[in-house]
Amino acid sequence: MKKMVFVLSREDSEAATRCFLFAKIAHESGHDVDVFLIDGGVHWADTARDGSERCQTGDCVDDHLAYLVDKRIPVGVCLPCAKGRDLPESRFHPNMRLAKGKELIEMAASGSAFNF
Repeated sequence: MKKMVFVLSREDSEAATRCFLFAKIAHESGHDVDVFLIDGGVHWADTARDGSERCQTGDCVDDHLAYLVDKRIPVGVCLPCAKGRDLPESRFHPNMRLAKGKELIEMAASGSAFNF
């Protein structure tokens, strides 16, 4: 199976829903999956964030993020992006941690990268 990294850079729920859905599908298919949140995407690391807004397809962030948390899929959260938004690691989901850009580059270099 392949190594895949899913990068979410947007705050909108539709992009986050798709990113987390495809990460979930890849993991369920046996692939080695990482997720990395950058720019506005870091807001999805916050456990207080409401992920119940339904997309046109009828699903929502909560439908897929719960799987990633439950399966402990590693999620890197851009350190300067989170700090610039006053988002402390103490508010992250348990499978998420602050990470530097170098880690994203290493993840992408070892497999396929998908951007949302």
